[in-house]
Amino acid sequence: MRYQRLTQLVLGLSLSACLASASSLLGQEPERLGINLSVGGNSQVGVTYQLSSGFALRPGVMFGWSRQVPGPNVSTTGTSYGGFLDALFMLSRAPGVRPYLGAGGSYVFQHGSGGANAHTAGGSALVGVRARILERVHLYGEASLRYSHYRSSLTGLVTDQLSLNTTPLAVVIFLH
Repeated sequence: MRYQRLTQLVLGLSLSACLASASSLLGQEPERLGINLSVGGNSQVGVTYQLSSGFALRPGVMFGWSRQVPGPNVSTTGTSYGGFLDALFMLSRAPGVRPYLGAGGSYVFQHGSGGANAHTAGGSALVGVRARILERVHLYGEASLRYSHYRSSLTGLVTDQLSLNTTPLAVVIFLH
């Protein structure tokens, strides 16, 4: 119950911040849509929807698969998939290097062999820098403070975690 309220609070604050700042940030530049790719703890593929020169949304999906063989004739497999949404607020309108702040939320479902299911809900605050390499190609890196709540339906295990994560290098390729 406590994690649901905390997750709802983080997501609610993120959405409120997006809506409050979107009205002043929209309409300053044509919209752009880009594909972003990053590899870190999980491989992620998403899009960056640049709504104006000062505001962007970054939805995405993640997927993972694992297999463990602890002994002869014994193996377990696991699949995880989920989605996330980040709101990014540009701190500079300069065309080259642009620092930004952001907030986001995520949900990941894990399914393992033997009927083991679990889910992780989380929220994050992030800071990053995006650099234009070519007109449509930008590199970015960021650091985030992330809260996550994990719950296993099979064992009842509940874990709350606060972590500092980094994405040292990622790319966004704008389509237009």
